[in-house]
Amino acid sequence: MLFLGQTEGKAYFDLTMRGFWLSFRLAVVIAILDALDGLSRTTPIQSGDAPADPASASTILIVWAVASLLSFGVFPLLLAGLTRFMGLGKNYAAYITTRNWLTLFLNIPAYIIDLFSYFDLCPQEVRDPLVISLELLTLFAGAQLARLVLVTTWSLAFGFALLDFLLALLIGELAYRLIS
Repeated sequence: MLFLGQTEGKAYFDLTMRGFWLSFRLAVVIAILDALDGLSRTTPIQSGDAPADPASASTILIVWAVASLLSFGVFPLLLAGLTRFMGLGKNYAAYITTRNWLTLFLNIPAYIIDLFSYFDLCPQEVRDPLVISLELLTLFAGAQLARLVLVTTWSLAFGFALLDFLLALLIGELAYRLIS
């Protein structure tokens, strides 16, 4: 509902301080899924054999999990200062709570696309436009969420969504470089 611009969608979230802190449990779920996704993107299918280097696989899992936790947690820390400075602090907890849930919902299609790609069920010519579309959808959804929950302008909301997106991209790129 929030994605469609309906503020009534906020009623489906626990926007109390308890709900705020509980929404950070999603970081663990996403970290596990991101670690498995990262492993699948960096480990080619080998004709039914076990991975050549189990230590390498565990390193990949750990690096992607840590990167995921950082991606999930750095943005709320930065935004805490920004929203306070901009006078938007009263809606900060509600925004972060809904943003945390949005992160999970928007990651699921990415995991599915990567899974299909891993098993060669999604050719690169199809995967690339799907990923770009999903990234644009993520930016729009993040901006829409910020606009409705933080009660701010489109331009500021888009700035927050872009900051979140770029931080995740930067941390992901650093993790990828660390592994390779």
